[in-house]
Amino acid sequence: MTDLDADTLCVYAHMLKRSGVPVSAASLATSDEAREALKVIPDPELGINIVDLGLVYDVDVASDGRVHVTYTLTTFGCAIGPMLEGQMQEVLYSLPGVSDVSVEFTLEPKWSRDRMSDDARAIVGNRELHPPSVQDLRTIGGP
Repeated sequence: MTDLDADTLCVYAHMLKRSGVPVSAASLATSDEAREALKVIPDPELGINIVDLGLVYDVDVASDGRVHVTYTLTTFGCAIGPMLEGQMQEVLYSLPGVSDVSVEFTLEPKWSRDRMSDDARAIVGNRELHPPSVQDLRTIGGP
C-alpha cells in the first residue's frame, strides 16, 4: 500500500462507486476497468481526468493481480508527478484482486494534444498547457 492514509482510499473507493465505472464480478479487475477507474483522478490544474488528458499511456493487469501503469505529464517540468502516482496507486489498490501496483513515469513518446480525448480538447481549447507555479502547488496542497 502507499503512504496515503485510509481516509484517502475511502474517498477514491466512493468516487469509483459514484462514477458508475463498471467493475466485473470476477475476482480481478481488467486492464480496461483499471484504466476507467483512473478517470476519477483529475489533473489539479485543468480539472480534466488524467486518462482523457492522455497522460496514461498503458495499464497492464497481470493474472496475479499486479498492475503496471505507464504515464507521462504534459510538460517536462511539471511537479505533480509524485502526487498523481500516489493517487493512481490508491485508486488501483481499491479494485478487486489487485495485489501490487507499480507506476512508471516516461517521457517517450512525448505528450501532445493528440493524446487527449475529444472532450478534453474541447474543454482545453487553445489554452497553453504549462507546469503549475509554486503558488499553484501551494493552493493545491494547502499551506
